[in-house]
Amino acid sequence: MIRTDARGTSRHSQETKSQHLTHSNALYKDREAVLRDFAKFASEKELDGKLNQLMTAENIRDFLSERTVNLAASTAETYARTLSGLIQGLESTQVNIPNGAKDAVDSFVRSIDHPSDIRDGRYITQEDRAQIVERLEKISEASAVVARIQIETGLRTAEAIRVAENPERYLRENHLEGVVGKGGQEYRALPISQGLAQTLEVKDYKPVSVSTYSRDFREARLENEIPHDLRLSHIVDQYNSLVESGVSHSDAARETAEAHNHHREEITEHYLKGA
Repeated sequence: MIRTDARGTSRHSQETKSQHLTHSNALYKDREAVLRDFAKFASEKELDGKLNQLMTAENIRDFLSERTVNLAASTAETYARTLSGLIQGLESTQVNIPNGAKDAVDSFVRSIDHPSDIRDGRYITQEDRAQIVERLEKISEASAVVARIQIETGLRTAEAIRVAENPERYLRENHLEGVVGKGGQEYRALPISQGLAQTLEVKDYKPVSVSTYSRDFREARLENEIPHDLRLSHIVDQYNSLVESGVSHSDAARETAEAHNHHREEITEHYLKGA
């Protein structure tokens, strides 16, 4: 942490301007705690090498998923942003950090479910979902595939993009297996249509980033839908299907939460309110 310690210097000085250095005692302690947590994570995973060299995108994703599993959404985001600031501070002092580390943090932040962000009227009908995919296919085949994955599985945007990037890692006939979500929790086997399975197997498209997919989705949407609304719609559909088959509200909420990698059935309640 010595490299990023700028306490006692002006945050507006020419030397430290725009370097993301640590000017306050509170921020210094926060970053030091995050670095200590990462060191513990590396030790537990038996990762060899200097800490800065171990900050690969994959390790960062796994670390944040494990470390924030029981944290509230706002706390998890603050923790991740502290790590992001630490990474930028180290880079600004010429400490070598593997490419993609900060992008991994940013992607994690975007994947956090904020119940307060789920607004009313977010449910997308099946007909409208199909129309959005049809529009996306005219813009980008890769973005259309990501949307189809979200529609059929309810995965978060970043998770669906990972599947689209490496389908051979997850595709098992007409199922996706081994998909790891927020908190390092592995999803159950996710059934998908034969058509989507064939598309993933052929993989006749180039990978797409979160930002590109979001841009394409904005262009293809019918009104003001966002990609996360596809996850909400999948959650609502599964809950309604369970209730209609005679399952109690509480059991349906719990089953739906577990199927979508949520740790509390109350999260299902928030999604239902957003429908």
